[in-house]
Parts: sequence; C-alpha cells; structure tokens
Amino acid sequence: MYREVEHKLIPLLDELNIGLVPWSPLDLGYIAGNMDKNTKFEKNDYRNTLPRFTPEAMEANRKIIYFVEKTAKEKNASNVQIALSWLLAQRPYIVPIPGTTNIEHLRENVKAVNITYSKDEIAEINKELDTIKITGERYAPGSLNEKRAGIEAPEK
Repeated sequence: MYREVEHKLIPLLDELNIGLVPWSPLDLGYIAGNMDKNTKFEKNDYRNTLPRFTPEAMEANRKIIYFVEKTAKEKNASNVQIALSWLLAQRPYIVPIPGTTNIEHLRENVKAVNITYSKDEIAEINKELDTIKITGERYAPGSLNEKRAGIEAPEK
C-alpha cells in the first residue's frame, strides 16, 4: 500500500541493476481482506502501534480491498495472489517474500506466479491504484522503523 518506492527508488534500482525485496508485500496481512474496523489484535501485536491499523484507517482503506477483490475476481485468484503477482509483474528483479504463518498460506502465495498481466492491464491497475489515497502512516511517528525507512518528521 506504500507506493513511494515506485517513484523514488525503482528508477535508481533500474539504473544500477539492483533487485528489490519489498517489505511486507501484503501490508501485514491487510491486503488479504480479512481485517476491518472491528478487527482486534493481540496485546503485543506490532500492528497495534501503526497508524494504518487504527479502526478508522482500516475502514477508510477498504477501498483498496474492494479494488483488489474486483481484480481477483477477474483473474480467478485471491487478494493475496493479486498483490503478489502485481509486484512480480512490475520488474523482473522484484521478489516479494510475504511472511507466511502456515502451509495453506504458502500454497496460496506460490500460485501468484501463475497470474499474468498484459501491459494494458498493468497500466490500468496502476492508474486505478494512483486514485486511491491510503489513510494512516506506515509507522508510528518518531519510531525506530520510521527512522530506518528514512522518513523525515514533518516540520512544525
């Protein structure tokens, strides 16, 4: 759901012929479509600290789930397979490695390699994704992950 990499990093990777392993290609499970404003995480779950996983943000971001679901239906695939196959279709050097907690998820993930897109389909998907505004930051303000990602704090 964080697409700044496409604008800031991908051109450099293209130039230097360097690969990319996207962090959390399924947005910590959100893309699967099973979370909404009523989702409660365990007390020690990392997502409790992330602005994107507040009930309000998860509800506002359902628009991306609806789009992915529509695309999944067209491709006879799952949301997860669409997200992974879309990443694979962007560049040959992009290798998503989703966190997989069980063998069923692994089997589902692997099937993403069988989903293909025409150039027109990719262009249309990207055009639609460009219209979807994501609510909530990736990391908690001032967190170590925010600093590691090189995100600058907004000026006051």
